[in-house]
Amino acid sequence: MSDFIPMIATCVAVFLLGRLTAARRIRRLQVQLADTARQLEHDPLTGLLNRRGLATAHAAWQQAQRRITLVFLDLDDFKQVNDTHGHHVGDQLLIGVARTLADLADIYGGVAARRSGDEFALMLPAEDGFERAVDAIVTVAGLPVTVTADGFAVQLWPSASAGACAGDPADDLDTLLHRADTALYHAKHTGRPYAVHRPGMAMPDGSQRRGPRRRDRREQQGAMR
Repeated sequence: MSDFIPMIATCVAVFLLGRLTAARRIRRLQVQLADTARQLEHDPLTGLLNRRGLATAHAAWQQAQRRITLVFLDLDDFKQVNDTHGHHVGDQLLIGVARTLADLADIYGGVAARRSGDEFALMLPAEDGFERAVDAIVTVAGLPVTVTADGFAVQLWPSASAGACAGDPADDLDTLLHRADTALYHAKHTGRPYAVHRPGMAMPDGSQRRGPRRRDRREQQGAMR
């Protein structure tokens, strides 16, 4: 009988070690899966939500029957930054602006996403007087960002244009984005920092929908300084 005691103890130890190893492996896999899921819904450069992440957030708000303000924003003359300083500096500018937009979206109880390039979208609760929030977003997006160019710290002063719309829970994300994008077009082509979508607003076809604002075309040095 005494001969079996060490054998039983060894079996128990092996069993417990196997369970512990399996638990560690499961936890590691869970972390990896969570990280993979996060990568699928977040922009790798800025850490903001990407298109998929914004769609997921919108679906959750729809399910909760929340009214939504969608703000579509892009940086004016961003190409000049890349052409003058290089894409690595442009990336730093995007990261700085994204960080500011994320903080502001959080203050308003919403989320921020990078749509593509220098385009961002913010989804906020639709409340009376939401235009004040849009104005604040455009203003904050124009705060200076310190970047490193050729080994030196340089301050860039971005300028942004935005379009916004308010929507009901029944409105799908593509509809909201189209309305906000249409408002953004009108902001750019009327020289205003932002516009709110109104019934009857239309988006022209083709390449006319983008380009610098009229006031930017009048200014020789553009919006970045």
